Amino acid sequence: MCISADDSKRMKRKQLNLTSVFEDTQKKQIMKLSISDKYDNTNKIEELRNAIGYVYSDNHSGTYNSKLLSVSECGNIAYTEEVKSDISNFKPKVGIKSQPSWLVWNAMFS
Repeated sequence: MCISADDSKRMKRKQLNLTSVFEDTQKKQIMKLSISDKYDNTNKIEELRNAIGYVYSDNHSGTYNSKLLSVSECGNIAYTEEVKSDISNFKPKVGIKSQPSWLVWNAMFS
């Protein structure tokens, strides 16, 4: 069976697309604390749960400060709310925000 140059290029593109989808999926999965805790023998989820109620510096908040309200049962989602800041004149947005728990953990403990 002969494969034309165009067919060969299409096959390579398809293979590259599948590879990038697989790699993106792996990156997204490894960022979940429920998975990373198993790999690095840490308990970041429990650290977050012990920090509920604390205010931390949050670059993703309009006031640059957020308060950790809760952590999902699986540990992959953290619920936060913006709080008033001494370094910003912005008013906190009302409402609860859900964020990946790894992002909140990094802001609080890194």
